[in-house]
Amino acid sequence: MCVGLLSLSAGLPYDLREGSNDLAIYREAGEPVLRGELPYRDFFIEYPPGSLPAFEVHGTGGGLATSLSPLLTLGLLLITGLAMYGEYRRSGGLRAASFPQYGAALILAFMLGSKVLSPQYMIWLLPLVPLGAGGAAGAAVCAVFLTACLLTTQVFPTHYDDLLAFRYPGPELLLVRNLLLVALWVAMLALPAAAREKEAS
Repeated sequence: MCVGLLSLSAGLPYDLREGSNDLAIYREAGEPVLRGELPYRDFFIEYPPGSLPAFEVHGTGGGLATSLSPLLTLGLLLITGLAMYGEYRRSGGLRAASFPQYGAALILAFMLGSKVLSPQYMIWLLPLVPLGAGGAAGAAVCAVFLTACLLTTQVFPTHYDDLLAFRYPGPELLLVRNLLLVALWVAMLALPAAAREKEAS
């Protein structure tokens, strides 16, 4: 899983943020690991200089998960496409009210299958989830989405140091947020077309 390292960027020397050679960037970024202040993990720093530093955190099975990411993304997109096709066949076409719902589902499929899940991706869902969900079921879906947004702010910046050090509650918050995104994806696929059409009219 890739995790942006905004909180560490303040500790990097000024010349590193302004730009220096590659060796200095890796040496400076790796010093806390070498001193034992941070647990060992494979990491990279985004380059060119001045871009946002990021760590790539690997746990048990990280290599396998990374290699399966494209297949997972493809599978999630295929499931979403099949759900869209099913509605197309049942209704004789996709109605305008379906586009926000399936747009959100497609974005979530990319987010969930990707190796990188940046907090800014949540903004992409902001207009689509409320438009794609109506009625009581839609209110529940919006509550799940808002909870995932709240947990995203708890993961970063509030408990980001805990996440990097694999301390409670960092990893747990990230896990719950990701599970909520999975639930949101399932909900966006499962919302009944009748409720959307009623809300649209």
